[in-house]
Amino acid sequence: MHAPMSSRAEREASAEIALRGSGNAEQATLTIPAYFRLRDVLHLTSLTRPTLYRRIAAGRFPPPVHLGGRACGWSRIALQAWIADPENYRAPPDCHSEVKRPRGRPRKYVLT
Repeated sequence: MHAPMSSRAEREASAEIALRGSGNAEQATLTIPAYFRLRDVLHLTSLTRPTLYRRIAAGRFPPPVHLGGRACGWSRIALQAWIADPENYRAPPDCHSEVKRPRGRPRKYVLT
């Protein structure tokens, strides 16, 4: 039988321990992802989804990066900055200056 697969968060946690210098050469080969998805961010920060989005709107949490299609994620560097000082974190002013997309489903045909 196969051993049960560990969750992504467990693999990432063990990779972070390896990067801190656990001394185990086998774990040092694991990599930390460049972008974390919503489930991973909620697990790492222990925030609820509504709290996370309220903090993003207030500029007290890094905004997500759109990865393409419907996928978005948070960069590892931005999350590390928040984890280092969550109470005093302020998003850089240029984070919210991206082009605003209209809300809702895109129209198939433009009405004239």
